[in-house]
Amino acid sequence: MRMKFSSICLVAPALVALGACDGGLVQGASAGEIPQPPSVLQRTMDSVCLQEFSRACLQNPHFCVGAVARRDVGNTAADGEAWRCYSVEELDFSLTKRTCVDDCGELIECQGGVKDTSLEHLSATDKLEGRLQEAQEGMCKIHVRILGGGTSLASCRGSNAPPAAFMTPQGSYFSAFFPGKVDASGVRTHQHAALHIANPRTSQDPKSSVQPAALDRVSEVPSLASAVTAFQLAAHNPRVSGAQSSAAVSGGTAAQAARQVAADTSQDNSTSSIFHEDGLGGLVRGSVRGNLRNRRENVSPVVAQMLYEDMLLGRYVEDACARLYYRGKTAGFVHLYTGQEAVSSGVLKLLRKDDAVASTYRDHVHATSKGVPAREVFAELFGKQTGCSKGFGGSMHMFSKEWNLYGGFAFIGEQIPVALGVAFSQLYRRLAERQLPGEKDQVTVCFMGDGTTNMGQFYEAMNMAALMKLPVIFVVENNNWAIGMAAQRSTAVQEIHQRGPPFGVPSIEVDGMDVLAVRAAARQAIDRARRGEGPSLIEALTYRFRGHSLADPDELRCTHEKAAFAVRDPIKHFEQYMLEMGYANEETLELTRKKMREIVDEAVEFADNSPAPDPTTAGDTTFAPAYEAKGFDPLTDEELAAYAQALKLELDREARKAKGERVVPPPVENDPNPPIVID
Repeated sequence: MRMKFSSICLVAPALVALGACDGGLVQGASAGEIPQPPSVLQRTMDSVCLQEFSRACLQNPHFCVGAVARRDVGNTAADGEAWRCYSVEELDFSLTKRTCVDDCGELIECQGGVKDTSLEHLSATDKLEGRLQEAQEGMCKIHVRILGGGTSLASCRGSNAPPAAFMTPQGSYFSAFFPGKVDASGVRTHQHAALHIANPRTSQDPKSSVQPAALDRVSEVPSLASAVTAFQLAAHNPRVSGAQSSAAVSGGTAAQAARQVAADTSQDNSTSSIFHEDGLGGLVRGSVRGNLRNRRENVSPVVAQMLYEDMLLGRYVEDACARLYYRGKTAGFVHLYTGQEAVSSGVLKLLRKDDAVASTYRDHVHATSKGVPAREVFAELFGKQTGCSKGFGGSMHMFSKEWNLYGGFAFIGEQIPVALGVAFSQLYRRLAERQLPGEKDQVTVCFMGDGTTNMGQFYEAMNMAALMKLPVIFVVENNNWAIGMAAQRSTAVQEIHQRGPPFGVPSIEVDGMDVLAVRAAARQAIDRARRGEGPSLIEALTYRFRGHSLADPDELRCTHEKAAFAVRDPIKHFEQYMLEMGYANEETLELTRKKMREIVDEAVEFADNSPAPDPTTAGDTTFAPAYEAKGFDPLTDEELAAYAQALKLELDREARKAKGERVVPPPVENDPNPPIVID
């Protein structure tokens, strides 16, 4: 029996791949103990067992280094393994043994990239004869797939297989086989070693975010030191749609190689799912899997500053909303957008003023990103006449005709049919006025949460939008929680972007904590809509840093889940990007922060001093004005004479028919359908 398992734990300081399990229980992993890797003869686990071991890792943060040896002596074979566990203090990086299944190459091929970087090929039998050799050949398939060129399976088999490198935003994974020397008794040892280096920019766990320089300490483990040396010469990265891109690592020290790999992985948006515990006994998806052609968009200093200011403004607006809510300045429920700013800025700063947006009840930042002045947003929150909805909408109903913001909506999914109707009107005008795409090419963006995609309206809208090729972009802000329901407890298939293709809607999953990744995906979708090619679906994986609303104590989400995403704050990461690109320094960043705070402070003061609306005017903005019929254009004298003549002839025929005369319509020259006369 052979079983395949997926990597499940990157939020823990250890990268979990092995556990000693019996009946789903972890052995040797009680509090204070180091989880010991089991004998290779006992490594039979199901998904429940893996989850149990991941929880043990969270409680016992130790890293494991290991190698499995296969000894061939004549016609007999024996398997052995050697392990050493290090505490967090002993090593600044995590290492783990991984053996790959023999059909890994097929998995890579069908996915167009690495599906999983830690598949296990394990046997439940006591006899493991030949299993390690199969695993080595499986790794060879991966090497052939990645390296290509002159590398063949035949040359890889039974020899020192080329090393493989799997790169993700969370880190880099190195793997290689090392055949040992044949000793005097004819024994040859084959070793497999693997190395994981967390990326300090994007790792979900600050404890596993290490500096690449720590790789120099890999010399403590000889087999892995050999691996790093090999990886300096060749580290390859299978990517989107089967494309291959090299990390261009050559020469230098192990630390230099790691820095190059980290730089490459930080620019990437394609990886297999990474999981973190949800505090309810399950595992929640929390990484990126996408098919972007351009992984991150390169932007100019001006555009970078614009994006930074917009995200900062959104964050400060929401911070002020929280303070004012607790002071009693606002009424009703208030749902904050804190943590999701990269999605709003990444999408909406690509729109024009005449493009349309339909939002959710988490709509304050969507409004400011679309262009609605912050003073109008706060005035609306205060219920003042100067608000964008004249003070009658409040927090969940931001609306602006001037900026084509078609509202936030209190009920789940209400915005979807509205967005569809707006997109239909845009297409109708384009066709009715016989204007080609590019001349009147407005688009509509429809925001929604992951929970909304379980509503019937979502599927009806996808079908209609695809059928009619409406210029609409559906943006799903997947923050893992639908109000108080964790995604894996409410959604059968959590990869929401997979719901688009059955309707013929191009879809993509993108890192919603990276504004440049969101912008790259949004640009593709918006350009498609403007060209008249129809709708697109973007699933942005993000996270809200506060509860569902300010009335929510936020006790459902566990502490380590929130901490894991807090280190991925989109604004802090973009600040680091601007510093590294030379677009800003600490002084200019602080000046921008001060500028945005002043805008928010002025907006609050404006709202506080604005008058309340006149209650008698409530209906003025509720109903559309009465329809006024347009007058007809006057007829010319020639047209009037022609109508009079036609009317006279018809009256004459009617009079003759009344006298019993046989009346035939006057003949029409070359009439293809002459009248039939019945006596």
